[in-house]
Order: sequence, then C-alpha cells, then structure tokens
Amino acid sequence: MTDGPADLERGRKLLGLVRGAGSPGERSKARGALMRFLDARALTLADLHGGMPAVTDPDALHGWRDALGHLAALRSPDPEVVGAAVTALVDDASLTEDERAALLTHLDLDKLAASRAPGWLFELGDEEVTDRHVLDAARALSAQAVLSLGGMSVAGAVQTLVMGEARVQARPARTLRARDAWHAAFLAELLRRATGLPARAQETAQGEWAAAGRASPTELSRVRAAAHNLDGALRQALDRAARDVARTV
Repeated sequence: MTDGPADLERGRKLLGLVRGAGSPGERSKARGALMRFLDARALTLADLHGGMPAVTDPDALHGWRDALGHLAALRSPDPEVVGAAVTALVDDASLTEDERAALLTHLDLDKLAASRAPGWLFELGDEEVTDRHVLDAARALSAQAVLSLGGMSVAGAVQTLVMGEARVQARPARTLRARDAWHAAFLAELLRRATGLPARAQETAQGEWAAAGRASPTELSRVRAAAHNLDGALRQALDRAARDVARTV
C-alpha cells in the first residue's frame, strides 16, 4: 500500500538514481530497487510523473523526456499543476513545434514579458528602451510569430521578438535628405550601424533621395556628425570608383 506523498517522493528519488546512474551495474541495482518499491505499493511510473507509462520498469522510458510529463500536466484540471508545467516548459529549447504550440495555448505572453522585463532590459543594455516599450511590444505579439522563430525556447523566442520590437518603438522614424542615390546609401548605412536597426535609401516621388530609418536623438547626432566628417572621404571614394570603372572599358 502506498503511504501517500512521502512514498511518491521516495519513488521519484529512486527513479532519479536510475536515470543518473554512472555505470551499468549502478543502474541495474537502482532499477531493481525502484521496481520492488513500486510493486510493493501498487504504484507505476505514471504515479511518479504524469505522462510516463503505467509500468514499473524504467527501461520503458527509453526516449522519454521530462518535457513529456510537463506537457501531460497541461491537461490537468488543476490550475496550479498547469502553471507549474508552463513554468517548467517555457525555457525548454528541446520542444517540437507541436509541443511549443501546446504550451502557447496556456501561456500569457503579456505576463511573461512583465515578469521578465527587468532581466531582459538589463541584458539588452539599451538606455532608450523602457518597461513600457517592452509591454507594448508584448501586447502586439502573436503566438504564431513565436512559433515561426524556432531553434530556441518559447521564452527565448518571446524575448527576441519583444526586445527587437521594443528597440524599434523606442526610436522615432527619421528621414535624412541626401543629394543623390550614393549619398542616400551612405547615410542609410550610417543609420544602420549607429542603431543596429534596418535603414534604407529611398527615392521620393519628386525624384529626390533620402535615407529612412529609426534613431534616438543621440544616435541621430552621431550619424549627422559622421556624415559631415566623412563626406570628403565619400566623395573621394566615389571618384576613385568612377575612375576604376572607366578603366575597364
């Protein structure tokens, strides 16, 4: 007969010994102890961890992952059990696309971002980005967007998408007038290097050129200073390029 939670905890420890055994002999000994323990109490592996098979032999766990137990717990009617499973799964980078989708049906992206914003902001190290930018970006994030970013945990995907969008939101749109297409490309590259955000050269309907991107006031000042200081070098480089092309004729 089982003695309730105490027996379940002891069974989990024995299972941990089986899975962490350093040699075949140690594993065989731990396996036997676990099976005898379960048989004596009419328990199975499924009693120790949800999602495990209802057997006593740990050899049946070949290919089983802890995540499978947590995923099974998502179907529990107990909100606390579901919450604990979500917490255990959200940083697991081994989940398949279907498993990530199952997790996302139970995950509140806004709450995740709010709870982790301080750490994400510290890691980002961008003084322009605030809690408000993070939360606004999280509110606009969809589960489908998270699923589309594979190769990492759900939390990692949310962080990447939210903080990337937060950096954009923290910077006003800028348009820098240029004298021609080459100058516009030059300014766009300065914008990109100063901010780490996309920037592009564009031609207006009137045939004028400009560089479009986003930048904070400080970054914009750096771009303008660099554009002024490097203008002579740009003209010389264009002149050399023109001569080099002409020599190929």
